[in-house]
This record gives sequence, C-alpha cells and structure tokens, in this order.
Amino acid sequence: MNDKLYFQCLQLCSGHYLCANYPHNWEDLTEEEQLEFIADNLWEPMENELPELVRGAIESAAQVTYNFIEDLNK
Repeated sequence: MNDKLYFQCLQLCSGHYLCANYPHNWEDLTEEEQLEFIADNLWEPMENELPELVRGAIESAAQVTYNFIEDLNK
C-alpha cells in the first residue's frame, strides 16, 4: 500500500464528514487527539454521531477511494 496516497485519500474523505480536513500531522496525533479533532470539526449533518463512527466512515471512504485510484493505474 502506498502510505502517502492512502493518507491523501484520508484527508480528502475527511472533508466529506468534517468542516476541516485532517491536518498534515494527523498520524502524529494520539487517538484521543484525533477523536477530539473529529468531534470539534463535525459537519452539521454528522454532529450527533460518535467520533469513532465518523472516523470509521472516513477510513472506509478513504479505502474505497484508494482502491479506485490503484485500479485506474493498472
């Protein structure tokens, strides 16, 4: 897996659920800091969802996006 591409997919997809994309230092944040960032930046339609659920949705969307890009490169 291309870690840089996957992280870019995470950043892209985070913007579909949050008011701010994941920051560039996302991987350096603790899990608690990541969940706090998500909770603080939830997009209005997602504001009643648990940060863990939103993180899972972002990760799923990022994985699908990553796979799509990789398939284009075959």
